[in-house]
Parts: sequence; C-alpha cells; structure tokens
Amino acid sequence: MYRNSDISTTPPDHANSNPDAWRVARAIEARHGYLPDTFDDLITGTNVTDKEKVHWYGRKGKGGHLENMKKQVVNERIGSGTWFSEFVEGEFSADMAQLAVTNFELMARWYKQVDEENGQHGETDEKKQGRLGVAQLFRDAITRTQEHSQRAYDKAHLYAQTEFASFPDNSNAASKTMLRRRIAEYARLMTEQLTPAFGPQHAFSNRREIEAAILLPHALRAHNVRMTFWKQRLTRSMLARWLRELRGVVDLKYVFWHMTTY
Repeated sequence: MYRNSDISTTPPDHANSNPDAWRVARAIEARHGYLPDTFDDLITGTNVTDKEKVHWYGRKGKGGHLENMKKQVVNERIGSGTWFSEFVEGEFSADMAQLAVTNFELMARWYKQVDEENGQHGETDEKKQGRLGVAQLFRDAITRTQEHSQRAYDKAHLYAQTEFASFPDNSNAASKTMLRRRIAEYARLMTEQLTPAFGPQHAFSNRREIEAAILLPHALRAHNVRMTFWKQRLTRSMLARWLRELRGVVDLKYVFWHMTTY
C-alpha cells in the first residue's frame, strides 16, 4: 500500500477499470516522472481476458490503451503547452540570446583585431575598412538582439497585466497569485539589459584568444555543463510550482509532515 493512500503496491487479481487505472497511473507518474514498464500490472490489473489484453496492450504489443496512457501522463506534466514546457523554452531562449550577444561581441572584437599573420602593414586601407565594417555589423546585431529581447518582455508584461485585469473577483486565488508573480518577473526582466558575457574590462591579446572564448550552443556543450545549467535553474519557486501541479494526486500535507519529521 502506498503510504497515506488506498493504492496497493500489489497488482489486483482482476482487470482495473479505466478510472482506477488512471488514478494509479497518475500516482506512479507523480513518484517516478513517467510510467515504468514494471508497473504495467499494477495499472491494468491481472487475470485479464483476451479482449482486455487487446484493449490494454493492443495487437502484437503495440497501439494499446496502456501505451497511450504512458504518453498522455507525461504530456500532461511536461508536454507542449504545460508550464514546465514553457519554463524550459523560456530558459533555453534566454540562454540562446545571451550566447548570441556574447558571440557577436567576440566576433566584433575578432574583426577589430589585426590579422597576426599578415600584420598591420600587409593590409590595405580598403581591406581595413572592410574588416572594421564587418565588426560594426556584429555590433549592430547586438543592438537588434537587445531590442528584440526588450520588446518580448514588454509584450509579455502587457499581456499578463491584461489577463490579470480580466479575471473576475471570484476567480481562483492561486491562479491570480501566480499571475501577479509573472507580472512582477516580467517587470524585473524589462529593467535588465541583455549584455555580452565579456565586458569592456575583459581584454583579448589576439584572435586566437577570442576564438577560444566563443560559446557553444547548448546541444554541443559537455553533458556535465548542461546538467549544471539546469540544476542552477531548479529554484524553490519552481519546486513549489511542481508540487502545486501534483496537489490533485499527492497529499501535500503528508509530504511536508514527512519532510519535517525525518
């Protein structure tokens, strides 16, 4: 028996009804984050008829209701359109914007540096102007990226304010609180300037040093670097939001009691 619940950890000796199967599946998903195959019998029940086997497992083990459940419970929690999906997309987009302005800054400096192989005396005025012109293009790209980021936060802030103003007085208090926090967060982000990771105080002696400092896109970074990136974003606020999403499945009072007594 799951502690403080009426869900047994022993598979029933009969086929579960669809509502019971969903109740068990969501409890398992809350614990593990997905539905491991080892819990199949706990969800479907045992001693099922041939017709029920086809219902749960489909023909040749594919296309059954259980397979669809496994996809749906994950989509409900982290699929497209969920708060978690939006959180990941937001953090990823912010990281890409930071990477863009940083690499634009580095490339602008790269083009401002004289080619070590040819040296200043091996460069005509025309080539010099072309090189400095490309450097300016990267500077302009920084400005455009900063302006785009600012407009995005301005738009999100305005949308959240409009949504909040449209809430009736008797609407869900928790939802209104979450929206207030979104408004405050967007207001904070509106005041922050998107800046390169390397400021004016960080000098580079030559082009090779600049090339070594170029940032990699998220997908090309080492696994431990990617893990650190996401661990740094697992805040108390995010944990609270996750528990709020699970409140319909998990007895949060019991969870917090358990956390404070052990």
